[in-house]
Amino acid sequence: MRDEKPNKKNDKELWDLISEKISNGNYLFVEHAKKRLKDRSVIDIDVLDILENKVNRKRKRNKKK
Repeated sequence: MRDEKPNKKNDKELWDLISEKISNGNYLFVEHAKKRLKDRSVIDIDVLDILENKVNRKRKRNKKK
């Protein structure tokens, strides 16, 4: 059983973590994440577009700012 939920990170913290992981070779999409992407019919580029808030995309981010 988990003790507590993790703290939510703001956008800057997320981008910093992503940049750090990529530069260290710990890429963004691990096996369980790849499975979830496949189950949801989403490609990795869609995820990055959503995170970057690019316009004219089919999907959008759920997080309210």
